[in-house]
Formats: sequence, C-alpha cells, structure tokens
Amino acid sequence: QLVDLHLENERMADEKAVLLESLCSQTEKLEECRTLITQLKQLLFQQHNQEGLPLSPSERECNLVDLLKKAQEAHDVLLMKQEELSSALQAAKNDCGPHTDLLLLRDRVRLLESTIESINADKRLLESQLNECQEQLSANQIEVSQLKLQLENEQQKVSELEKEREAGATSELNALLQETRKDKEKVEERAVRLQEQLALSQREVTRYKDQLQQLQEENMVAKNNAHKEITDMEYRLQQITTEKELLSKEMETLQDALQQTKLTSQHHLEDKRHLKSTVGELQKAVNETASQLTQTQKELEELKKKHKEEIEEWNRFQTDLLTTVRVANDFSNEAQQDVERLTNENKQLSEKNASLEAEIKSLRIKSEPQSPTFSKTNLKFNADVNVISNVEKDLNNTTRRQLSSTKRADRGANQLSVRSLIESIENATKHAKGQGPSSSCSSSSSSLNSIASETRLNTNTILMNNSNDVYITPSIRSSADSLPKDVKTASQSTRPSKKTTNENLNHIAINNGTLSGEQHSLSNRGDGDSLKPLPAHPVSILSSKLDPIRRNSYGDIVEKKDPLSSLVKGGGSKRNALLKWCQNKTLGYKGIDITNFSSSWNDGLAFCAIMHSYLPNMVPYDELDSRDKRRNFTLAFQAAESVGITTTLNINDLISQERPDWQSIMTYVTQIYKHFET
Repeated sequence: QLVDLHLENERMADEKAVLLESLCSQTEKLEECRTLITQLKQLLFQQHNQEGLPLSPSERECNLVDLLKKAQEAHDVLLMKQEELSSALQAAKNDCGPHTDLLLLRDRVRLLESTIESINADKRLLESQLNECQEQLSANQIEVSQLKLQLENEQQKVSELEKEREAGATSELNALLQETRKDKEKVEERAVRLQEQLALSQREVTRYKDQLQQLQEENMVAKNNAHKEITDMEYRLQQITTEKELLSKEMETLQDALQQTKLTSQHHLEDKRHLKSTVGELQKAVNETASQLTQTQKELEELKKKHKEEIEEWNRFQTDLLTTVRVANDFSNEAQQDVERLTNENKQLSEKNASLEAEIKSLRIKSEPQSPTFSKTNLKFNADVNVISNVEKDLNNTTRRQLSSTKRADRGANQLSVRSLIESIENATKHAKGQGPSSSCSSSSSSLNSIASETRLNTNTILMNNSNDVYITPSIRSSADSLPKDVKTASQSTRPSKKTTNENLNHIAINNGTLSGEQHSLSNRGDGDSLKPLPAHPVSILSSKLDPIRRNSYGDIVEKKDPLSSLVKGGGSKRNALLKWCQNKTLGYKGIDITNFSSSWNDGLAFCAIMHSYLPNMVPYDELDSRDKRRNFTLAFQAAESVGITTTLNINDLISQERPDWQSIMTYVTQIYKHFET
C-alpha cells in the first residue's frame, strides 16, 4: 500500500506542476488581453472629443503617445505579476516539501521493516542457541549426576579398600588407592569445568533475553510510528485529491477563457499592427522635427557669434570714446595752464608798460628846458611813443576782452560738451540694456560719433580760447582774423626808431613767438592718431568738472565691479548663475521649484525662502501659504526693506500676472544678492 501511495503521490505532484504552469500562462494571457481591451476602448472613446468632433492629428499623436506610455506601464505590471507567480510557484514547491518528507518516511519504514526482519532472524538464532545450551546443560547435569554416582561408588570402594588394607593387604591397596585418587582428581577437575560452562551459558541466556526484550520494544515503537505516518499520508492524499478536483474544474474554466482570449488577442494583434504603423509615422515626424531643431540650433549659434562680435565692437567703441574724453580733458587742462601762464606774462608786460610810461613822463619833464632842436626830436619821439602806447593799450584791451569772452565760452562749452557726452553714454548704455546690444550699437553709434566729433571741435576751441591770442588751429586762425583792422594796421605801420620802443616791441614779438611755438607743439600733439597722456598729473574730467554727477557717469559704471561677476567664474551667463544661486538658497524649502525668473516667483514663496535663509526672525516661513500671495510678498519686501533693500516691484502686478516681468524680478534678486553676498 505504501508503494502505491508513493507512486500516486508522485503522479499527482507532476499533474499539479503542469496545472500550475498552464494556470500561470493563462492568467498572464488573460491580463494582457484585458489591458489591450481597455486600451482599445480608450482609443475608440478618444477618436472623438467631448463635443463629438473628430480629433486633430496632433491630438491623435498625443493620445497615441499616452497609449504607448500606458502600454509600457501595463508591461511593467505584467512583469510584476510574473514575479508574483514565480514566487507562488516557489511556495507551491515548498508545499510539495511534505510529500518528499512522506517519501523519506516510507523509505525509513522499509528500513525499519528490514531491521525488524534481521532482528527476528537473530532472535531465532539466539533461541536455537539457547535450546542447544539448555540441552547441553541437561546433558552436563546428567553427566554430573553420573559422576556423582561414580564418586560415591568410588568412595565406597575406597572405604572398602581401607577396610581391606586395615585387614592386611597394604601393598596392593596403596597402589589401588593411588589410582583411585588420580581418578578422583580428574573427575573433580571435569566437574569444575562443567560448572564453569554452565555459568557461562546461563549468563549468555540472560543477555540474549535482554536483547530480545529491547528488540521487541523497538519493533513496537517502529510499528506505532509507521501506523501514524500512514494515517497522515492518507489524510494528505485526501486533501490532494480534493485539490486535484478543484484544479480540474479551474482548468476547464480557464480553457474556456483561453478560447475567448485567443479570439480577442487576434483582434488586438490587428490593432497593434495599426498602432505600430502610426508610431512609425510619428517617429518620422519626430526625426523631421529633430532635424529642424538642429538647423535652428545652428542658426542660433551663428546669431550668438554675431551677437558677441557686436558686443565686442560696442565695448571697443566705448573704450575709444572714453580715451577721447580723457585726451580732451588733458588738452583742456593744458590749455588752462597756458592761459594762466599767459595771464601772468600779460600782467608782467602791463607792469613793464607802466614802468616805461613812468620813465617817459620823467623824460618829458627833464627834456622841457632843453634846446629847440632837441624839443623837435623830443616831440617826434613823444608822438611815436604815444602811437606805440595807444597801440599797446588797444592790444591789451582787445586781448582782455577776447580772453574774458573765450574763458566764459570755454568753461560753458567744456562743461556742456563733457556733460552732454557723459549723459549720451549713459543713455546709450540704458538703451542697450533695454533693447539688446545689436540694436543699441547701431542706434547709439551714430549719436556717439556725433558726440565724438563735437568733442574734437570743443578741444580745438579749448586750445584756441586758452592760448591767449596765439592761433594755430583753423578755428583759432579764423578768430585771429576777426581782430580789429585798425589794430593790425597800426601795429604794422608803426616802426619806432628809438631804442626803447624797439626793445619793447622785440620783447612782445619774442613772447608771442614762444607762445605760438608752444601752441604749435600742442596742436601737433593733438593731430596725432595715437594720443599719449602728458607726463604731468592731469585731474580726471569726471572728478574735477562733474563731481555732483560722478556716481551716474559711465566711467564709474565701467570701473565699478559687477556684483554678479563672482558667480560667473567658470563661464556661462549671469542669469543662469543667479538662477543656480537661488536654487541652492531654496534647496530645503517645501513647495518651491525655481526654474526661471517669471512664473516660479508669482506666489512670493521664493522671495520668502531667500529672506528666511538670511532673516529667519522676520519671515515665518512655516506659517505661509502659497494661496495667500499678497501676504507672502509683503512679508518678503518688508524684511528686505528692514535691511536697506529698496522694493522695485509692484505687489498688485505680481499678483495679477501669472508670468511677471523676468527682468524686474532678476534686478530685485540681484539687489538681494549684492546686499547679502558682496
């Protein structure tokens, strides 16, 4: 019976494994068919929108992409189910473990039966040996009794012989006595041996009896265990039969479902082919868009290169313009120095003129009592001196008037030209920031060129006005032609004959010649292309002339360090660097995802997070809500104003707009970075 049960159990285990495999495959196919059915239903429903109109190709493509994603998710779900089924199969194998234990128990029962049989054979041998020992013992007892009888007989004979010896036959009796004694000793030795053998046989019999009892007890225990195991196996066999019946029923239902799923799978395969064709078309369209994207990227790179070149040209133009302004400043300083020197020389000449007039008066007083010939010559000399003095006075008056007028015009023109130049540079830079460098370069280059030409003219006029009637440049020559003709004719027509007047005129001519030579050297310096600064230390035009508006000048903006330059260390744009800084500052805060400077800031939480990282007492970040935008903005702006950061944003505009102006937000964030980080 155990062998039959073992064979039937093995057969049922094989059938169970086959049924489990078929069940797993059928369930997988069923799940695939269900997912395909749901997807096809969605396709049928999504061919038309809610209003019943057919969808556009782009919407269909989107739906197909969604379906592909869902199919991938379904595939992942099926893989998970496969893993679950494999685990269930492993569990079933573990359940089959008791059956293997049952087989092992059967083998053990067989071994126990064989041991029982061997023990029974040993028992039989021991019983046969015991019977033989008992027979031998009985034979030995009989022999002992016989020997006892012989011993008694011999003792009787010995007693008789002793009596006979006593009677007289001593010699023969002694010999017989000795023989009998020897026989007696032999008999006693044999009796001792037989007793020892009897004791040994009795011991072996008792030992065999004990072994027999132990073997009987073990046999009873083995029989009881085998009986229990047989009952357990019968119970398990009943359970397996019931499970087999249930599995057969499930197999029938699964076969029916399999036939239905095969029919549906054929339909799904056809739909899948159609979907594959549509996916191929979509892939082609994606490839075309990718090629267009590469072309646009190439065009964008070319535009960036052009943009960089324009920016470099713009920067060069600004540097050249600043050098021209500085050179003009140097020229104006030199011209002012020349004017001061000429005024000093003019004072010296006027003092000399006054001393000469005093000498002339003294000579007139002394020359009155002399002869009439001497009076005639004196009169002629006085007339000449009067003419020279009149000419000198006219020259002094004209030069003073012209100096005063040129100084006023020079100061006004210098201040106006430099101020207009700086204001135009600032306007150009602001315009460039607002519209981009490409448009600003083209629009402001013409204005700055005109400003540069005006500055060149102004430097020429500065040289003219500060040179004290020494005219080298064309504008100075034209102004020299505007002197009164009577002065020129008077100065040309007067030819004094006396020694004093000749010396005075030669001194004036020498001074004028030196001045004209100096101005000629200055003009030659100004005409060169590469202008070098003078060895003297000229005061900057921005510090000496425009001290009140120094902070607004372009020169200070150029020299001032950009607060975002520390962020841009390894290259890249300042906007991306500032955006990365904001992301790092708001890294641990919930509900914040900064990807730009527009829509990521429309709820105010980003501002609150940045201010909370610096001023945690001013901003209660844990109490904030993204829906209460006004409160968020007001808290952030109040915290910034408490440390001196001016608010440049309008809360109403930020609340009303979904995507605020990114430039204004970036400038405000730059102020925060500049205040706390630089």
